[in-house]
Amino acid sequence: MLNFYRGQNATGGVVTASTPQDSNQPLKRRAPGRPSRLSRNQIIETALTLLEEEGLAAFSLTRLAKRLNTSVMALYTYFPSREATLDAVTDAVFAEFIAPPETGAWQGQLEAWIRSIQRLFVRRPIGLKLVRQQQGIFPSWWQNWVPMVRILEAAGLKGAELSFAATWVGETVMAVVLADVIRQEITAVSALAKAQGIEPEAAKRLDKVTAYAGLDQDARLFAFSVANIVTTVESLIAATSRGHD
Repeated sequence: MLNFYRGQNATGGVVTASTPQDSNQPLKRRAPGRPSRLSRNQIIETALTLLEEEGLAAFSLTRLAKRLNTSVMALYTYFPSREATLDAVTDAVFAEFIAPPETGAWQGQLEAWIRSIQRLFVRRPIGLKLVRQQQGIFPSWWQNWVPMVRILEAAGLKGAELSFAATWVGETVMAVVLADVIRQEITAVSALAKAQGIEPEAAKRLDKVTAYAGLDQDARLFAFSVANIVTTVESLIAATSRGHD
């Protein structure tokens, strides 16, 4: 408990100060090196950094607590489990999505949306692994889908056709983006396969696939995939229109 007294400074102003009631009793101090307070955002940001550095398989609340210089019990105040922490990180990754402007022809809007999804996961590739492991659809991920659904509605789809097209586009885009993000690993996979002693015939065929791997081919493959998604949606719209005639 502290006693307060009031006095005057050199100019006659009133000042307030405090002294311990018993100078022989030391003040309680926080343990050195331990943060005075955690926050939910701090935990999520640190967990995301840890996941990007060490991967999903190595992630644990024990390692997260060590990185934050705190205890696992302190983390339980914010997240009851490893899974709940990963859910929060997944939501945080999806929340970084930047939707493109919905202007111009629907084909251009759809392509812009697909490329925005690609940029998100190129920036946060751990997000793809989180999507594959976590169950269910996250609210923040659904928010990312909403612009795509609006684009398809504006293109003339509705009802069962809209549901089918939106589901197909969403699943196909995720497959295309996943392939685009991991394509850079093809050369490394080829070298690993050779090091593990695959058959010479298989090694030759693998070389044919990886010989032209690179940024130019990656861009071409992604553009080809996007164009085919747009063309397929155009076909769905045309088929729907014929069915209503």
